[in-house]
Amino acid sequence: MCSVCGPTDIYVGPRYKGRSYWRCATARLKDETSRYWTNETYRDGQRNARFLREFGITLKEYNDMFEAQAGLCARCGNPPASMRLAVDHDHETGRVRGLLCGSCNTYIGRLEANLSTLEADLAYIGARLLSLV
Repeated sequence: MCSVCGPTDIYVGPRYKGRSYWRCATARLKDETSRYWTNETYRDGQRNARFLREFGITLKEYNDMFEAQAGLCARCGNPPASMRLAVDHDHETGRVRGLLCGSCNTYIGRLEANLSTLEADLAYIGARLLSLV
């Protein structure tokens, strides 16, 4: 019997080796969501820890970059479509270059991965453009 939803199946926690919860999965998820993801201090602490771990910057430094870029992508100058701006960084040195929208971040990542073919790609595009004129 779930204390929130009423009669329910027993919810067995996968990480707790067969122990059952007194709430169903729906009530447990609702409780965890309200406790963690609606708490701004918790979210900011998680983001700060992730930025420090992955990029070596703090959340304050991210926010300063965001304000310096006026909330726009450093590459295309557009506001992010749906998500926050991603931290663009050099994977070899770890140096942060700026904040990018999702499509520019993906584009730059693919460009870096295939830098050896860039000249061939530009030659192909140039040939195609000349043939259209």
